[in-house]
Amino acid sequence: MLEQLTHPTVILAIVAIASLAGILGGLLGVGGSIIIIPGLYFIIGPNQQLYQAACMIVNVFIAIPATLKHRKAKSLNPKLILLMLPASIVMIFLGVYISNLPVFRGADGGIYLGRILAVFLVYVVIINVKRLLNPILDARKVTPTSFNPQKQPDPHHTFAHTHPGRCIFVGICHGFSAGLMGIGGGAIAVPLQQVLLKLPLKNCIANSACLIVFSSTLGATYKNTSLSTLGYHVSESLVIAAICIPAAFIASRFGASLTYKLPIKLVRIIFIILIAISAYKLAQLPFPF
Repeated sequence: MLEQLTHPTVILAIVAIASLAGILGGLLGVGGSIIIIPGLYFIIGPNQQLYQAACMIVNVFIAIPATLKHRKAKSLNPKLILLMLPASIVMIFLGVYISNLPVFRGADGGIYLGRILAVFLVYVVIINVKRLLNPILDARKVTPTSFNPQKQPDPHHTFAHTHPGRCIFVGICHGFSAGLMGIGGGAIAVPLQQVLLKLPLKNCIANSACLIVFSSTLGATYKNTSLSTLGYHVSESLVIAAICIPAAFIASRFGASLTYKLPIKLVRIIFIILIAISAYKLAQLPFPF
């Protein structure tokens, strides 16, 4: 495996995939696994557990520059993040633990859970298509004080939706999906914040990126230290991550800056496409080609 990974052609292909993952991860706050895992599958072959372990490391380095960009743009909401993060951390450990069980080691492991999540993401796509077709819903003004009812609250935002219970639920879903499938979890956290917390899309993206930094760091540590029980060597995961990280890190900074430069309509279109791809992947349907 290591010999295959260090072949120049393979390295160039992985770097290209990591660059695309970094741009989309930074732009949409979803990490890069949803691009990197299927890409590695086509380049190297099926090694799902190994790819998940490597991508959980890469997700951290995609999320860090993106979070810094979002922080500079004042799109982060620390109060909500602090409510979501503990649940996310606990559940990412649980997700990794379950992903290591024998039932999830085969090619069909977790297919039912994946399809349940896929159904939810289809619903999210429908919601975002409606918002895309109704520009008034995207006309919300995002300000640093939009989340503080004591300081000129945004009249378009309903603070009743951001109570602790809903935030904790977002954290639970984010952490569990990230740990179980080795994804950043943003494909779950971003739409959940939209649906449950009624936050503007850019703020959902920023909060998700911040969650990934902390939860994926711990989840990646647990996943990689358990690789030997799954028949892999941690060195293989580290090599894949080392190839991906430089390109993904640089591309993520660029992607995060695009969040504030591209029209919200275009960002939403990209988001819809990525969520649709995520749903298709989670449903584990056969490729049409």
